[in-house]
Amino acid sequence: MKSATYKFSEFYLNPFDRTLHKNDSPVEISSKAFDFLLLLVEKSGETVTKEEILDAVWGESFVEEGNLTVHISKLRKLLGASKRQPLIKTVTGRGYQFVANVEIVRDLDDADIISSHVHLRQLTHHATLKPDSIAVLPLQNENGDEEIDYLADGITESLINSLSYMPDFRVIARDTVFRYKDTQLDAQEIGKTIGVSTVLTGRLRVIKENLIIAVELINVKDGTQIWGTHVNQPFSDIFQMQDRITRAISENLQSSAAKKVREPLPTAETKNIESYRFQLKGRYFFHKTGLKNVNKAIGYFRKSVSIDPTNSNSYIQLCLCFLTLYRYDKISYVEVVFNTKDALHKASQFGSNIAELFSMKGVVEMDINWNLEQAEINFIHALELNSNSASCHYYYGIFLANCGRYTEALGEINEIMTLDPMSIPGNIRMARLFLKIRDFDNSIVRANEVLELDPDSFIGNVMRGASFAELQKYEEALEALQNALV
Repeated sequence: MKSATYKFSEFYLNPFDRTLHKNDSPVEISSKAFDFLLLLVEKSGETVTKEEILDAVWGESFVEEGNLTVHISKLRKLLGASKRQPLIKTVTGRGYQFVANVEIVRDLDDADIISSHVHLRQLTHHATLKPDSIAVLPLQNENGDEEIDYLADGITESLINSLSYMPDFRVIARDTVFRYKDTQLDAQEIGKTIGVSTVLTGRLRVIKENLIIAVELINVKDGTQIWGTHVNQPFSDIFQMQDRITRAISENLQSSAAKKVREPLPTAETKNIESYRFQLKGRYFFHKTGLKNVNKAIGYFRKSVSIDPTNSNSYIQLCLCFLTLYRYDKISYVEVVFNTKDALHKASQFGSNIAELFSMKGVVEMDINWNLEQAEINFIHALELNSNSASCHYYYGIFLANCGRYTEALGEINEIMTLDPMSIPGNIRMARLFLKIRDFDNSIVRANEVLELDPDSFIGNVMRGASFAELQKYEEALEALQNALV
C-alpha cells in the first residue's frame, strides 16, 4: 500500500512522495532515516530484526551494527519520543518495534494538512513569546568589585546549566544572556526581545565570607513577579543555595513541562568549595577570550583539580582549553593528544552522566583522532542527555557540515538559534553553511546578523565579502573585505 499515508501521533508519513510532516509542518529527514522509519511503521507492532533492517535499508552495502543505534537515536530525537512516550521500542538482543498507534489515511483530501512540498525550516529568529522558556540574566555584582565578577558570572552559568536539563523546556544559553550583562534594560523588555515567557533576574553581594543572593522570576507577558527569594548564607553553603534556587524556579514556573525536573539533576560540579572557586575563575577567564586568558584559565583549572582530583567539570574545561591552544597552533599535535586524553580519562571516571563530557569526547574524536563514527555516537549521546545544550548542537552541527550533510547541519544550527539567538558563533556557522551550499543571499543575512551583534567582526565581513563576490557584486565585496582589514 505504497500510495497510503501513515498517520501516527502528530505525524504523517507519505511513502509516495517520501515526505514526513508534523501536523502542517514538513520535517527534514534523510533518505536512510526515511527508509528506516517507513520499515518500522509498515511493520508496526512487530519486532523488526536488526538483520531485516540492514538488508532492507542498506542492502548489499557493508554497515556496522552500531549505525543502527545512531539512526534510532536520530529518529527518536526527530519524532520527539521520550521514555514516557516511546514511539520506537528496543527489543533487547533482537531489534526494534514501532509501538505508536498507526492509522492509514487513504484519501489525501482528508489529510489536507499535508503540503505538497518540503522546505527548510525558517532559520531567522522571531521574538514571539514561546511558552515553557526562561532566560537567566547575569547576576548583578553589587559589590562593584572586579574580583567578585567571576563569582556572579559563575553562579549564573551554573544556574543555566542546571536548568537546561529540564526536559521539554527551553533555557536560553550563556552567549545570548551575557550580552545583557551590566545593561540597564528592563527585564520584561529583554524577555520580549529574546522571545521567552519568563526571566530570572538577580543580585549578588559578598560580605566577608557570606553570600547574599536575591533573585526574582518575572512573567514576561505582564511583568509580574512569579516568585522571589533572598538568601544570606556562608560561601561554604553555595551548592545548597544554587540547588535551592534551581528547585524553586522549576516548582514556580507555570508549566507542566518545568515540573518534570530529573532527580537529581546531572552535574559535574565538585563539592569542594575551594576547587569550585578555582573552577569558576577558570571559566571566567576562558570566556574573556584571548590566548593570555586561555592560559590563565588553564592555571585555575589545574589548581581546581589539584585540590579535588574528582572535579570532572574542571577536567572537561581543561580539555577545551587545550583544544583552543591547538587550534591557535600554540601546542603540538602530540601535546594536544596527550593532554586531552588524560583530561577526558579523568573526567570520565567521575562525571559519566553529563552531556558536556560526551560532547567534548565527540570534539576530540572529530578533530584529533579523526574517528567520525565514534564522534557522532558521542554527539548524539550528549544531546540525548541534554537537548537544551547549545554547545552540543554547535559541535554536532560542525561535524555534520564537515561530513557534507548540510541539511542536517542547518537543523542543528536552527536549534542553536532557538537556544542562543544572539550567538555570534552560531550565526557565523550558518553563514559558512549557506556559503557552502551556494545560498549566497542567506549567507549575507547571517553575516549581517554577526555584524549587528559585533560591528568589528573580521569573520562577519569576510563572509559578506565572499558571498557578494559570488553574486558578482564586486563593489560590495570589496567594501566588506576592506572593513575586515580595518
